[in-house]
Amino acid sequence: MKFWFTRPENPFDSFYVYDQSSKVFVRVRLELDRYDSGRTKCIYKTNRYVGFSQTDYTEQEVANFKLNVDGRIYDAENNLLDTEPQQGYYVYDFSSTDGINPDETPHRGNKVISNPQLPPNVTTNILIWLVIKTLILRNDIILTSANSSPERLSNVIFRTVIN
Repeated sequence: MKFWFTRPENPFDSFYVYDQSSKVFVRVRLELDRYDSGRTKCIYKTNRYVGFSQTDYTEQEVANFKLNVDGRIYDAENNLLDTEPQQGYYVYDFSSTDGINPDETPHRGNKVISNPQLPPNVTTNILIWLVIKTLILRNDIILTSANSSPERLSNVIFRTVIN
């Protein structure tokens, strides 16, 4: 299992867990006041393929990435992306819209960080419990609306873990 955090535009940071052998991916999106009014939630995905690179590729370069048969990602120059999340590396992943086949165009994510900004009293261990619950349910878990307060987000996280 791989674990990492990334920093979006608004508080709070996102936490990711990825099982490279099963290709199961869980994102705990804690960002409040998102530009798209997206909710805070745990996102469960299957058949996800993830790679990391120090290079900040352009959208045009990312569109030319390739996924090989063993699920490894290559850039347009056939350089293999790293499989280990490291601070300062960008995240690149192929989603699977239909849950079976990877999409043709990968997604460029934010940089991996090591000092996450989390809601009040929320720790990495609490987020791991959220991920475990998401893995057991094999489904997304909606937490709060995008315009929720940090305190409400914390309370909902704790209630979700306990219930």
